[in-house]
Amino acid sequence: MPSFNSQALIKDLTGTVRAEIAQMEQFKDQDTSVLLATPENGGWSAAQHLFHLNFYASFYTEALEACLDQAKSSPKENFRSGWLGNYFTEIIGPSEDEGPVKVKMKSPANAVPPSSNTLDPSSELETFLGFQNRLLYLLQRAQQVNLGGHRVPTSLSNFIRLKLGDTFRFVIAHQERHLQHMERSGILQPKMTTSA
Repeated sequence: MPSFNSQALIKDLTGTVRAEIAQMEQFKDQDTSVLLATPENGGWSAAQHLFHLNFYASFYTEALEACLDQAKSSPKENFRSGWLGNYFTEIIGPSEDEGPVKVKMKSPANAVPPSSNTLDPSSELETFLGFQNRLLYLLQRAQQVNLGGHRVPTSLSNFIRLKLGDTFRFVIAHQERHLQHMERSGILQPKMTTSA
């Protein structure tokens, strides 16, 4: 399983989240109809992607915060990914370069968004950006604990738990996958990488 310098991993994940925020903020200055438009090649609108991401962010930000609230460890220099956490991150993450996604998967029924015309696009966008700012705060808090010493339940089951560091990797990789979908369908401009 891969091993990471803990602080470097947090810095990298923080940079990714900040880039996602900057990328999604481009919608603030556009008519909300842009968020509701379905891509010509089919697929979800931006608002539907945001609904889906907000569904998971609601669960994982609460679970991450609960884990950090109970964490009593000191940070360790290195974090070694668990096999399950690394597997989940690999299959849910974005594709590399211009290739296809690594694994195609169907969203669970409770995470499938309703039709665009039933969504409030401004609300979905603001909710997403709020969750991203909360994620940045949680990443900052995670610098003070052992990323491998605490486990976070997954949305699949309370009994399936991932290491704290893997949970951050998994959640952010999932977001990257959806933003990549939006880029490829032409409803989102490619992001500019920002430093942490």
